Amino acid sequence: MTNDTKLFNNFAKGKKQIRIITDDCVIYTRVSGAKQMDGLSLETQLKGAQEYAKRHKLLIRERFGGTYESAQTDERKEFQKMIKYLKTTKHKISKILVYSLERFSRNENSIWLSTQLRKLGTEIVSVTQPIDTSNPAGIMQQKMLFLFGEFDNQLRRQKAWQELKKDC
Repeated sequence: MTNDTKLFNNFAKGKKQIRIITDDCVIYTRVSGAKQMDGLSLETQLKGAQEYAKRHKLLIRERFGGTYESAQTDERKEFQKMIKYLKTTKHKISKILVYSLERFSRNENSIWLSTQLRKLGTEIVSVTQPIDTSNPAGIMQQKMLFLFGEFDNQLRRQKAWQELKKDC
């Protein structure tokens, strides 16, 4: 390496990570309450993710999910179990399959968490919202959908608070 190249490397932002893309994936399903069971049941979500995996020749390594887990926080039992699995498994999981992005998360951490997962080489893939996150436009689109989910939660909280105040 020449001295000029070494000097230039001093200003670089570190080593470029080489992403290893595998066919390994996990599935995450979630419903917040009994009302949601119609039309967006765990079975519907699971079937959609399994069909997506089959079409794209992905190997499902594990499934995570549970009934009645609100996505307002990331302190969900099955969600935390999935994150731990991603960090500790010997398999290189390239994708988390979700029915829609709001099934993954609806809070202010979703953008940060998706970025951290992307750095580890794991993408969040919505089987009903085809977004190509291999480019900046796709990443931005995914982030916007996460923001819409968080915004919707905030509106629901506000409405519930207003209804509560009206009843008092």
